[in-house]
Amino acid sequence: MQLDFDDTQRPADKEIAGIPVKIAEGLWRAALPMPFPLKWVNTYIAHFGSEWCLIDCGLNWRESRDALTLALRSLELDYSDLDAVYLTHAHPDHIGAIGKIAPKLRIDTPIYMLASELEYMYRVWGEDREKNAQMVIELHTKHGMTEDMAKFSGAGFLLLAQFIALAPRERLTPIYEGDVIHMGSESFLITAAPGHSPWHMVFSNDRFFFIGDHILERISPNVSYYPDTDPNPVQSHIDSLAKAAGLGHTGQMILPGHGAPFVKLEERAHELQESHLRRYASTLQAIAQSDKGLTGMETAHIIFRRRELEGTDAQLAMGEALAHLERGRTLGEVSFREEDGVVYYVPR
Repeated sequence: MQLDFDDTQRPADKEIAGIPVKIAEGLWRAALPMPFPLKWVNTYIAHFGSEWCLIDCGLNWRESRDALTLALRSLELDYSDLDAVYLTHAHPDHIGAIGKIAPKLRIDTPIYMLASELEYMYRVWGEDREKNAQMVIELHTKHGMTEDMAKFSGAGFLLLAQFIALAPRERLTPIYEGDVIHMGSESFLITAAPGHSPWHMVFSNDRFFFIGDHILERISPNVSYYPDTDPNPVQSHIDSLAKAAGLGHTGQMILPGHGAPFVKLEERAHELQESHLRRYASTLQAIAQSDKGLTGMETAHIIFRRRELEGTDAQLAMGEALAHLERGRTLGEVSFREEDGVVYYVPR
């Protein structure tokens, strides 16, 4: 997650934004800028023989949109030349610009997304944005944030929403786990990889693995708990890391949403699983040593070893702390009690 982020692996010179880099025959990666601590997001442009495909599209932010247009033009393409668009998951940096892109595509160019994630995207980022922001405020207050911090979290949600332009719902085409998609001469197996997002999509063959934010080489994908989605996202991520590792092939190029491509899929998946287990163990130990239990916010400080957490860092840390606490509840190792409207997690 961003709390662990080291951006030395990304180019610092903004002028390279949108310049596609050829990483394999028929495959280019372009870095799109973002006004966030995690400064770049990848988009991939694939041309495996007969079709031009785009994987993820960046934010609805002028500099990001301009960089994507530049990437296409550098390959002598326009949006109307694209034969398919694939969206890995419903986070703003991966789907934000789709509403601006869709009108520029041919009417017969499909925009694909895993069906459940598609529904989730419209539920979270659609007309109920204000309601969802209030849900964030109430959730974070209930779990130990100060009123001001919780309001900041709600405002942060609405700020993120401003970076998203959704396409009309009927413009997107749902796909399903187990489907096989074809990009020209290459075929890919669709796999659901929940954790970082409830129905994150990855797709792979023996040469390439488009893995989105499910596995990143140098940072840990944030895994947050929200009450209206996956009740145990940490366990979902642990399980789907194993599933993704099982799809690995020797020499296969792993194509993440952030950072450079890498090859050590199984090793990195194991590292992320171990990181989850260490954080969970720290959570249980801290709860056992507390007098009256711990709030989600107190747990976040312990897990991430920060005396102070502010802004977006506090929101992300809270989400991940709650994910570990709820894993404990699911496993029957943690319970909770409520005092003055605040939830405290205690040993069971």
